[in-house]
Amino acid sequence: MDVQNLYQNIGFGNRIGFGERPALVLVDFIKGCTDPTLPLGFEQSNEIEQTNRLRELFYQKGLPVIYSTVVYNNPEIEAKWFLKKVPNLKRNVRNSVFTEFDERILPRPGDLVVEKNFASIFSGTNLASIISSLKVDTVILTGNSTSGCIRASCVDGMSHGFRTMVVRECVADRDETIHQVSLFDMDSKYGDVVGIEEVFKFYQ
Repeated sequence: MDVQNLYQNIGFGNRIGFGERPALVLVDFIKGCTDPTLPLGFEQSNEIEQTNRLRELFYQKGLPVIYSTVVYNNPEIEAKWFLKKVPNLKRNVRNSVFTEFDERILPRPGDLVVEKNFASIFSGTNLASIISSLKVDTVILTGNSTSGCIRASCVDGMSHGFRTMVVRECVADRDETIHQVSLFDMDSKYGDVVGIEEVFKFYQ
């Protein structure tokens, strides 16, 4: 039995659907991740272009736009075992090039910027309480990486009671196989993986 049939028989993969009040979350579009010349960086030009399209829709509708960055004051203390697993994260210290947002997709005045120490946008941050106060019921995820920060944020978004959507054209990973497997797994268990045109169709 192939995995799709297996998951169907288990009952995985039901759709959550969009809610009435979404927030667009741009996960770690920072140079340390988007600049291929840096140790953890990789090519994301197409994903940035598509996310910019989606971002304009949210600005036009007056809907929340939220950025995240991984930043440390003292990585050896704050990152602990995450740093042990991914030593190059020690470069993500405050005011370094690694934590600067990519010029192609900079935050605008009024956008919320969340600083995190770990993969999930919810872990150790006040994001859940902030977006709850904004009456947000749906988290639209874009950014990187699909298998890491996007997946962790998707799981935590669902766990915090939000409809969680991952926009296929707006997320990226370092390996295509890992990317596709992660999308399949999230879509099966934790959120809806959707096409960008689905988002436009629902919220325009």
